[in-house]
Amino acid sequence: MAIDFGTSNSAAARASDGSVQVVPLSHYGNLMPSAVLSDDYGFSVGVAALHQAEAQPGGFFPEPKRAITAPSLHLAGSEHKVPEVIGAVLSDIIARASRLADGDKPPNLVLTHPEAWGQVELERLIESAEAAGIERSRVSLVSEPRAATYWYSSARPLKQGEMAAVFDLGGGTLDVAVLTPGGQGALQVIAARGDNSLGGRTIDARIRDWVLAHLEENDRETLEAFRAGGVSASIALDRSIRQAKEILSDVPRATITVAARGRESIVQLTRGEFEELIAPDVDRAMNLARATLLDAGIRRGSDVPVYLTGGSSRIPMIQERLSELCRVATLDDPKTVVCRGALMGPVRRAEDVLSETVAWVQPEDAGASGSSGSVRRAGTAESNPESAATSGGLVAGPAPAAGAQRHSSGYPQENSSAMYASMRRDQANPDPYREITGAPPVRPKASAQKLGTSGYAGSGSTMRGTASAPAAAPGHTSVKPLEDDKSDTRDGYRILVFGLAAVVLIVGIAFSGIDLSLGIIALVAAVIGAAFLITFPEARKLLFKGAGNQPGGQRPGKDKRNGQG
Repeated sequence: MAIDFGTSNSAAARASDGSVQVVPLSHYGNLMPSAVLSDDYGFSVGVAALHQAEAQPGGFFPEPKRAITAPSLHLAGSEHKVPEVIGAVLSDIIARASRLADGDKPPNLVLTHPEAWGQVELERLIESAEAAGIERSRVSLVSEPRAATYWYSSARPLKQGEMAAVFDLGGGTLDVAVLTPGGQGALQVIAARGDNSLGGRTIDARIRDWVLAHLEENDRETLEAFRAGGVSASIALDRSIRQAKEILSDVPRATITVAARGRESIVQLTRGEFEELIAPDVDRAMNLARATLLDAGIRRGSDVPVYLTGGSSRIPMIQERLSELCRVATLDDPKTVVCRGALMGPVRRAEDVLSETVAWVQPEDAGASGSSGSVRRAGTAESNPESAATSGGLVAGPAPAAGAQRHSSGYPQENSSAMYASMRRDQANPDPYREITGAPPVRPKASAQKLGTSGYAGSGSTMRGTASAPAAAPGHTSVKPLEDDKSDTRDGYRILVFGLAAVVLIVGIAFSGIDLSLGIIALVAAVIGAAFLITFPEARKLLFKGAGNQPGGQRPGKDKRNGQG
């Protein structure tokens, strides 16, 4: 069984009789809210937690994944360890899957995680599985972009040397990664970036503010009733917004209902209005995607496939903009590809993740004992990607290439230090791609009433030992979006203009009668100087500062499409 424990929602899949099937987690579909509520009777999770949030706002926490590194959570007047809280969500998902399988508990569990997570986060995730009743020896891990690529490439496997990108726009975060086969089915991440402040919830907040502003102008009585309606009214509006957002992917207009205390107002939102609202967020997402592709050496218009995951990736405007960068490959439901893909390729056993062992196993063999000798270790003759053979379903991962460093999650990475610096989440730096765009993270204002730390009105749950939400970084550096490399052409033009100007000047002096012999000498010197500049790039860089001395030949420039400069 595999669980994609997400920031806003979670999904699960189970392997049975040679096929992978999605586990329905709620009456609303395959997804379940990752929310948790603690009260005197224990934990409630998912939809049940949402329904009880108004009665127990102090025990409600909608996104426990964001608290993965917090020492504890303060819910309903009590301190709870984070693995205990997340374990309640995992336990409920496992119980639902077991009921569908005649009560049989899954023998092994695969958990997915962001590529940027390090050892602290991974250990907390493993402890959460233990809190859910799964022994550590039965737990395996795989990063979300790897899992998504496993699923999509099952239809057309990637060949050695080929690359694929994953664009994961989930409920709370955006993650973009580029992967390539590393040998024997294991994938290597060669570039990755992420934004913890951009996701489906960001888009929902845009719509919410727009709806409430509409009521402010046209129906203040309903607005006042909504503001007094509490958490239940807020949850109902959020559900209507999500439904409208999904409908707008297929039809030109949708309606949003605001109802509270006997008042009701229906607001119509067209696709054009919707796209205008989210344009700044789409620009941010495209800047991050483009930067990640450039990190991997992929230029605009490449045929490299971009695999979509996360519900908000279905928005037509996002797919259209991504298609300008690469070939968008859409297969099946993007909300569940991660949990299904986690059962389709090599994973890493929990007991190996925090050690120096780099070994890959098939999901069905993840619970096998490490003493069997079937798992081959990286760095040995047995683990050579060119000669390694599959044995008993256990597959060794690719040995680190020369000069490669170990990723903090235990995976070997090319140029790991540079890549990890761009993708690592940091509470003090909530906008990890600020070098790409100067746009600050969206901080939706509480239009209805002041929101608690959980994101819902009246919620009083807090994280101990860490900020409940990342604060905006003071003084964002405004840097223009990246353009493709055109430095060689520009340098050539400048050299040509400089050379012609020098020749014209010297010839003018030579024929002016001032001193013919001096003019001839100067003309020869100008020709030699021009040839020198054309031949030696370093000399050009000294003369034309800023023309080609930026990393990778890339330079800031004006984005002609969105007008950012």
